[in-house]
This record gives sequence, C-alpha cells and structure tokens, in this order.
Amino acid sequence: MAKGPGVAPPHPHGLAAARPRRTACRYGAGAADPLPGFKAHLAEMSERLEPLLHLSLIDALNGPGRDAAFWQDTRIAQPAIVAVSLACAQWWTSLGIKTDVMLGHSLGEYTAACLAGVFSTDAVLQIVTKRARLMAGMPAGAMLAVALDETGLNSLLLQHSELDLAALNGPRQGVVSGPADAIEALANDLKQRGIPTQRLRTSHAFHSRAMAPAASALATFLTSQTLNRPTRKFISNLTGTWITPEQAVSPDYWARHMLAPVRFAHGLQTLQEKGPRWSLRPARDTCSAHWHAARG
Repeated sequence: MAKGPGVAPPHPHGLAAARPRRTACRYGAGAADPLPGFKAHLAEMSERLEPLLHLSLIDALNGPGRDAAFWQDTRIAQPAIVAVSLACAQWWTSLGIKTDVMLGHSLGEYTAACLAGVFSTDAVLQIVTKRARLMAGMPAGAMLAVALDETGLNSLLLQHSELDLAALNGPRQGVVSGPADAIEALANDLKQRGIPTQRLRTSHAFHSRAMAPAASALATFLTSQTLNRPTRKFISNLTGTWITPEQAVSPDYWARHMLAPVRFAHGLQTLQEKGPRWSLRPARDTCSAHWHAARG
C-alpha cells in the first residue's frame, strides 16, 4: 500500500513497481533541479559505483561528449541502470511511498531483488558490474523484436536453429537473439511474410546460448557473495510468477536468468491476477532519464 504525506491510500490490493532493464540515459542539472531528493540519491549511487567503473556516473551523465555508443557499452549501461533504478526507489521511499510487490525486466529483477533484501546495495552494484563485464566478453550478436506470440515464435525458431527466444513482452511481442547474420536472415524472411520486426540496439545476443560461459562464471562468482531470503515479494522472469526464497538465494537461478527468456508478459499477468491495481515505474519525467527498449 502506498502511504505518505498527501498520498491517499490507493486500491486495497496495494502498489506495484515495474523496473527497467536497459536504458540510454540523459541527465542534466536543469532536469534534476526540480528533484533534489532524487539527485542526492543518484549522487550516492555514483559514489558507490565509482571504484567499480573507474568513472563518475554523475560526471558521465552531466558532462559533454558521452554519445549513444558510450551508453550502449553494456559494461557501463548495466550498472548505470541499476544505480538509477535504486536512486528512484530510494527517492520514492523518502516520499513515504512503499511498494508491496515488484516486477523487473531482466536486469530490473536485480533491482527488485536488492529492494527485497536479497542483495545489499553494494553487493548488487558489484554483482551487476561483474555480470556486465562477463557478458561484454562474449561474442557479438544481435536481437530482433518480432510481432508473434510464443507459439509462433517457437515454430519460427525451429526453422532458424541458431536463434533463441529471448523475451516475451506481450501477447504478440517477442524477442529473438543470436548471431547477427542469423538475425538479419530472419528479419528478411519475416519481411517477406509481412510480419513486423524491429532490430534492437544491442551489442550482444543477450538471453541466448551465446551467454553460457558468462552465466557459468557468474554462478561461480555468486558463490562468494551473500544472498538473503527475500523480505518482499517480486516476480521471477524465469517463471513469470512469484520468486521462491530458494530461487532467490541460488547462484544457479541467476545464471539461468542470464540465459532464459524474460517472461515479462507472464509477470504482468501475475500482477493482474494476484497483485495490486496500481503501478509505479521509473519514467522520463520522474527520474530525468530516457528509457529505451534494448537488451543487456
């Protein structure tokens, strides 16, 4: 339930937060001045990240010369996304807003897990930075959004065996992932069939078999980290339903999370069926960031 000064209790079912996974951020003093609380929380996240990234996130966001290519570098983008998301969440909490349940998209599940107590703030930033470096070291690849349902996508992938199902974002909103030449061939094939597609701005084939060595290395790394049973409810991208305590503390779960399709549409359905009626999510005007669909 959302509570706070001047905030009337919403629907009795409570409040949900949805969290993004990949973004290109633009942030400036002018945009942030109306939100000094958020700016302070982001500055704290930047300080925590600086020893890991060897750069200041605040300076990168405010300073000149940071083009789209800089933010598409997954080694920078992934930690930046989590930092901005956590800053948003901390800002909302300072306003007296508390979510009952959470749903993240891919990387966004790490933010949800952190807010649920699975990872500490410093741990999640360290883990996501390690995850990003591991993924960046994998072969280059590509991703394609396709206007087909899960059945249609699975049928399609039987004809394009080099590709994997990467995400299900809606009833007819899927994403496939794999080598760039195979993605290009699929895009041409679907164009001839009149099926809408859109190439995503990614450097790698995220959520595909191409990430297997990175996933294995991440599982090994996580065995040295402290993972706690969640104290708040959030939805698993792997199943599209509520994560179990056993999943949340399992390094193997987070390794599979890197490889398996993001069942975001199923997660939304879970919220509609069992969760709250109100939702809250980081948005351009709220967090002074421009959120773009991409993968990472």
